[in-house]
Amino acid sequence: MKRPRILFYVQHLLGIGHIKRASLLVKAWAEAGFKVTVVSGGEPVKQFGFQQAEVFQLPAVKAADAQFSALVDSAGNPLTEEFKRLRCEQLLQVFSQTAPDILVVENYPFGRRQLRWELKPLLAAAKQRSDVGVKVDRGFQKKLSSPLVICSIRDILQGRKPERVAETLALLDQYFDYVMVHGDESFIPLRDSFPQADELTNKLFYTGYVTEQEYRSESSDLVDPDIAGFHETGCTDKTNSLESNESTGTGDFDSAGRNEVLVSAGGGAVGFELMKTALVCKKFSSLSHLTWRFLLGPNFTSLEQKSLAGLADDGCILEPIRSDFSQLLNRCSLSISQAGYNTVMDILTSGSPSVLVPFEGSGETEQLCRSRRLAELGRCELVLESDLNSEHLVAAIERAVAERSANRSCETGQGSGDMKEHENTVRPKGWSHINLNGAKNSVVQIKNRWQKHQQLSSRNAPHV
Repeated sequence: MKRPRILFYVQHLLGIGHIKRASLLVKAWAEAGFKVTVVSGGEPVKQFGFQQAEVFQLPAVKAADAQFSALVDSAGNPLTEEFKRLRCEQLLQVFSQTAPDILVVENYPFGRRQLRWELKPLLAAAKQRSDVGVKVDRGFQKKLSSPLVICSIRDILQGRKPERVAETLALLDQYFDYVMVHGDESFIPLRDSFPQADELTNKLFYTGYVTEQEYRSESSDLVDPDIAGFHETGCTDKTNSLESNESTGTGDFDSAGRNEVLVSAGGGAVGFELMKTALVCKKFSSLSHLTWRFLLGPNFTSLEQKSLAGLADDGCILEPIRSDFSQLLNRCSLSISQAGYNTVMDILTSGSPSVLVPFEGSGETEQLCRSRRLAELGRCELVLESDLNSEHLVAAIERAVAERSANRSCETGQGSGDMKEHENTVRPKGWSHINLNGAKNSVVQIKNRWQKHQQLSSRNAPHV
């Protein structure tokens, strides 16, 4: 069987959640035998690379601020028309050179509308490819068929105005074959955040949540036997911008996190207030005697880092985010964090009690919806961003500690005692049914749809 080629367009603008989820998907696709090319449009994040894919780094763009008021280049300058033209040309060149069988576009047209000046030309090129080029093979005259085009989205979307929703539906109808939702319909259906999802019945499929848990088994489990003959190892990353997925933290991978309070805020672009409040409230908490580990994302400014360091006592560790974050969660006594997709998935797959402070800036509702759903299951304590202060955070910490102690008493039939390492503990009831194998599932789902697409294309191939 032919080894399918995937071109994956990935663009993160503010946080780093998109790039982490993309790296897990790419790992699954490559290890299953797909030939993967990633075209990345955001600033490189060295903790999350694409070692098993060919990578093309476009001139980076990012959000100017947390309100997504505009896009800027890596130096913070507004995008010029010349910048847009050159970047669009590079993107189209990558598409032409890779000639993908499958084009996966992250988020658009549900989001990334500010990049439509390059995405619409890309999608138009994909649709028009069957009209150009002729290949003669064993007496058959074959046109280059259009690639299978898939939109990749997370579980919860930002609410949009009716005219934007209509535009999204029109673009999906014009350019996309499928919409791949990295979530579980039984937990959070897409219609909760995008009521028109029922209009996409023939295009929509759920992969389950993409988590690092999927890679705790041998990677050989991922290999698809139908394309294993085309499986290659040692595929190198052709860009120097994305380094290997190594921790930049303290490096003690065996003991880090054990009996600690773990405080994180993803990439850190909107996490300063959470970190500051946690540092201030530490001394008022019943867990003040434990080590508190603060993971600072790459978007924290040097001024913010200096300010946080000034608030830290001897029982605090401030360090960059680590690639072993999920292992830290398994060992920690308590997690305090925002409620981004990847962080929540890591919390779900760990046994750690958690306090979530969802980001709500600029009308954002995604993290709030997700954290409320977890709170309904008794999986977290929730502090609204508008209520964030040391008093409310300490109260949430104490509730989480009390709940954890009560759970341990029920499980062991003993008193709570000191909080200890709890790897592989019994998970809370109410969410064990949630599909957390999204990357692996997507391999089979994409392959089946691509095969169907191939069959339809071959029927239309003219004979000489």
